[in-house]
Amino acid sequence: MKKLIILSILVSASTVLFAGNPDRIGQAGATQLNINGFGRSSGWGWAAMSSVSGLEGIYNNIGGLARTDNTEIIFSRTAWLMGSDININTFGFAQSIGGSGALGVSIMSYDMGEIPITTYEQPDGGIGTYKPRFTNITAAYSKRFTQEISGGIGFKVFSES
Repeated sequence: MKKLIILSILVSASTVLFAGNPDRIGQAGATQLNINGFGRSSGWGWAAMSSVSGLEGIYNNIGGLARTDNTEIIFSRTAWLMGSDININTFGFAQSIGGSGALGVSIMSYDMGEIPITTYEQPDGGIGTYKPRFTNITAAYSKRFTQEISGGIGFKVFSES
């Protein structure tokens, strides 16, 4: 009976969970979270996600963070879509804790250069420029349960301006 009550509460609560509004149907937000800023794993084309270990696991496979040995620090600057003047700067720090767990923090920032402002009346620009900025900050904890099984939790904060 207790399980039935808990199940009915969960089902009834899920009916009121809506996101967005009718103007945004079919759109996604924060799509920059899907961009991999690490050279090693992006070079594999996301093909080796189960074998990612260490700090790169923060973005690719949170369980891989548990395979951090001692301390790891990463800084990378990636030219994304060559010729587009978009650069991804990534900084990360991970520390092994107690032999089976690891804590990690990562900051990913996108440099998109200056983009000319255009309007319907002036499609060629000449009005000025703007510089969009995207920043993702991630904090994560991962734990190895057995030699083959690990898992974790990550919290992401992103800013678009």
